Amino acid sequence: MALLGGIETLRTHRPIVVFENSIRAPSIYNFSIEGVISFLTACGYSPTAFNGQVPTTSNWFGFWEMWAAPFERVDELRKTLSHTLADTMAS
Repeated sequence: MALLGGIETLRTHRPIVVFENSIRAPSIYNFSIEGVISFLTACGYSPTAFNGQVPTTSNWFGFWEMWAAPFERVDELRKTLSHTLADTMAS
């Protein structure tokens, strides 16, 4: 719901967004995962999981926290997340 209210900010300022991904939210707030993906795509954004993977409708709820990055910054974000996770796991 907050992302819908911030559509102009997303389109104008292109921030990277972090959001909680609750399995209960779609039924509570009456939306679908397909709708979220379509909305993000229409704004020029791509969802990204904490490990840098691209979430799909089949694994969407395997991730509690997610990011949405503008298309022009998504590769940078995914690389950073992947390296950070690898560094964390190595230490």
